[in-house]
Amino acid sequence: MYKDIIRVLFIEDSRAEALAMSTSLAEHGIVTSHYTGIAEVLFPENSMAALLDLNLNATSGVDTLLAFQRRFPHMPVVIVTEIDNPHILSTARKMGVHSCHCKAVNNSTELSETVAVALRDAVNSTHAKQICIIDATIETIRSHANLLRSDSNAHAG
Repeated sequence: MYKDIIRVLFIEDSRAEALAMSTSLAEHGIVTSHYTGIAEVLFPENSMAALLDLNLNATSGVDTLLAFQRRFPHMPVVIVTEIDNPHILSTARKMGVHSCHCKAVNNSTELSETVAVALRDAVNSTHAKQICIIDATIETIRSHANLLRSDSNAHAG
C-alpha cells in the first residue's frame, strides 16, 4: 500500500482503455479523474499531474499537447502514445520541457508500472515543466485493456 496517494487528471477518449489504466494505476496508489477531452475539464480537482492521450476526438498529436499546456501550463504531464513522429519530441523540447523520455513498453504489466513511475517522478520533480512521453504500441495498450477486462470477468464469475 502506498502512503502517498497521487491524484491524476486522466484525459483519454477511449472509456475502455481509461478504465483499464485507471484500475491498474489504483494498484500503484494513483487515483484518476477521467475525462474524454481537454475541454471537459473545468477544474483539475486537486490533480497533481496529468495522464494524456495525444489522439483525442477534437485534437491530435502536438495540437493536443499544446491545447493542454494552454489550459494547464504548470501541471506535469505523462503521455502514453505510439510515437510515429519525432516532431512531437522536438516540439515538446521547444516548449521548454525539461525532460522527455521515450520508453518502448512491450507488455501490459510493464505499461502500468512505467506510467506509475513516470507520474510519481513528474509529481516529485522540482522543474517548472515536466513532460514524460511513453512509447507504447497500440497493441500493448489494447492488450492491457483486454487483460484487465478478462481478470475482472474471472473474479466476477
